[in-house]
Amino acid sequence: MLDAGTVSFSPKLYYLRFRYLLEQGLSFNDLYLFIDIGDIQDEVLYAYFAPDPHPAPAFVETAYLFCYQRSFLFRSLWDHFVIRAENPRSEFSDYWRGLDEHYRVRPMWTYDEKEFDRWGREGLASAIDHTDKLWRLLKESGISLHLSVHPWREQIARGELDTRQQRVWREFCADRGIEFIDLFPLFINDTPTKEVFDAYFIPDDIHWNEEGLRMVAEELLERIGKKSAGTMK
Repeated sequence: MLDAGTVSFSPKLYYLRFRYLLEQGLSFNDLYLFIDIGDIQDEVLYAYFAPDPHPAPAFVETAYLFCYQRSFLFRSLWDHFVIRAENPRSEFSDYWRGLDEHYRVRPMWTYDEKEFDRWGREGLASAIDHTDKLWRLLKESGISLHLSVHPWREQIARGELDTRQQRVWREFCADRGIEFIDLFPLFINDTPTKEVFDAYFIPDDIHWNEEGLRMVAEELLERIGKKSAGTMK
């Protein structure tokens, strides 16, 4: 099992990542792809991005990462003069009305029509397009795609089991014969919201804690086990 995660997240980056890995000769049978609610905003954020056809030498990249991850001054200057200059809709830009607002509206495309019309519609269309490209790329290599969705805190607090996130990707998978894995019911059920947050999330964070990761992993492993058993028969 390979964790082929990217440096950041969005279907565009997933597609570019696996196109590169397949070109490098990586061989595998199944890809389990988690489409995150935040990916839709990131599609807008990374719309400007294109892979560099002439990447810098490895030692330059290593030196850059060393400085970027360890020097606040270097990181601040790089973000200000390079990233913000290249990307008109970076998370710091006026488009989002600042960094705090960027994070606040991040999950709202699923239920707020104003935010959906402002950027969610564009991001979702781009996400669907790049995920379709990824599916076609994998299909050419005989690789099966399995697509999973999960709720953020906002969806859990609202008790939503039929969100735009679920509907869109369920239909996407049905049209292409892709296994659709809906993890919303794992987190939205009879358990009180606060207990769910305390049990499965890092405090004041959108990410799962160890127990949350374990619960999702066990759900996926059970599905993989059943699929393998069916194949054995």
